Amino acid sequence: MTTFPLEILSEDIDSAGFVHTRVLRPASFHYTPGQYVVVFANDGQKRYFALASHPEEKELLFLTRQPLRAATFSLPQGTGFGCDFRDKRPWLFITHGSGISALRPAILERRRRGLASDTLIYGIRQWGAQPALDVLGADFPLHKIYALSAQGERVQQRLRSHALSHYGAVLLVGSQEMMTEVRQILAENQFPASAIYTNY
Repeated sequence: MTTFPLEILSEDIDSAGFVHTRVLRPASFHYTPGQYVVVFANDGQKRYFALASHPEEKELLFLTRQPLRAATFSLPQGTGFGCDFRDKRPWLFITHGSGISALRPAILERRRRGLASDTLIYGIRQWGAQPALDVLGADFPLHKIYALSAQGERVQQRLRSHALSHYGAVLLVGSQEMMTEVRQILAENQFPASAIYTNY
C-alpha cells in the first residue's frame, strides 16, 4: 500500500476536547468528499479517519478525539459519498459527534457551488460539546438542528418530526444503530433509498 509521511503542521484542542490536526498534503494527493485514510502508528497499529478538509484546501485536516501520534497514512480509501453536488434541491446532512468531520467537505462543496439551503441534524451530548468547526458556526449558511443526548434527545427523534419531501439527498454518517434507524424512518416517509449516501 502506498503511504505518505504524516507531517503535522499544527495540532489544536478545542474547548469540547476535539483535536484538530493539520497535516502537510502530498502534491499527488487527490480525493473526494467522504473519503478516508488509513493512519499507521509506529507500532504497526492502524486506524481509519475521515478527511475533514475540503479537496481544494491546501492542508489535510483530521478531527479526532485523541492526538494522531502516527507515522504514515495511506492514499484516499472508499468511494466517498458518490453524489451529484450540483443538485439544486436542499440536502439533509445527518450525523453525531465526530461524524461531522466526514460531512464537512461535502457541506463546504455545496456552499462552494452557491447552494446554501441545506440542513444538518446533529447529535451532541450537550451545548458546548460540538467541535469548533466553521460549518457549525452561527454565521455559516447551514440550517442546524441539534439533538442533545444529555436531555434525552436523539437524532432519530429530530428526524421523525422533520418534513422530508423537499430534500434531494440525505448524507448520513454515524453509528450502525443510528444509521439503521434513520434509514427506517426515511423509508417510512417514502424517501428513496437511492438518494441516501454514506461514506462507507
